[in-house]
Amino acid sequence: MSAKLTPEHELQLMSLLPQLKEAKAITLRGYCYKKDIGNAKSAALARAVNVEKFLVKQGISKKKLSRRFNTEDAEHAVRVEIGK
Repeated sequence: MSAKLTPEHELQLMSLLPQLKEAKAITLRGYCYKKDIGNAKSAALARAVNVEKFLVKQGISKKKLSRRFNTEDAEHAVRVEIGK
């Protein structure tokens, strides 16, 4: 249920860096199921923000990044959607 990135998550993101650097747009969609936590929207967005901060530190332009959230699906994650 945490919004923090684990070392495993960071490795997953690092493996995507070449694709992310070439992408024109990147959507970070935070997930937090509303039936599992009271303020699911905030939790979902916090997850997306933490991924955004990590990617910016890795040299990804903040201008390419956008954040979205999903509280309807029974997931707790962030999906990285790469636009061409």
